[in-house]
Amino acid sequence: MSPNELVRRLSNGIANVFGNDAELFDLGSKGINEQTLTFRLGLYLAREFPDHHVDCEYNRHWDRTKSCQRFRIKWMKPDVIVHRRRCDEANMVCIEAKKAIYWRYVDKVPRDVRRKLRALTHPFADYGYALGLAWRIVPSRNPNDHQATWFIAGRERVKTPMRNFEMDLVATLKELGLHDWRGGILAPTIAVDE
Repeated sequence: MSPNELVRRLSNGIANVFGNDAELFDLGSKGINEQTLTFRLGLYLAREFPDHHVDCEYNRHWDRTKSCQRFRIKWMKPDVIVHRRRCDEANMVCIEAKKAIYWRYVDKVPRDVRRKLRALTHPFADYGYALGLAWRIVPSRNPNDHQATWFIAGRERVKTPMRNFEMDLVATLKELGLHDWRGGILAPTIAVDE
């Protein structure tokens, strides 16, 4: 799967959440619980990635608890992942979503979310997800009001709204040398920060 195809499928899933379930973002005075939104996103991503598993709150790495020694994380359960169970060669996307009220600083990803996405996307850690997404959820139906911070190869790489991010994200993937799909993992040809 090329970076273009990966981003296109992800974009379609996100567009479906905002197109079909927009009322969830401003239901009540503060919107609905983030797990409801990530579950809906997971349903749409499952349609886009029919050859993968899409799981919410998945805390397993094979038969062990998902953890990361490199980043000193004893256990973790990403909000949504696109992967193949019992296989580390097809880890595509990991998503962490938090409502804006839980982001201390608007333009800075919360520390726990940043650590988790760095661990999940770092090519020399256990998982090597191609993309990580930190989604700052706001009580608005407009995807341009929602902030996306994209993690690639273990680092924050680009910030976008949750709409019209495709060109920036694909350009960043290609700029970082993530052109080739080898064994299911986007193999970086760049030096990765330890």
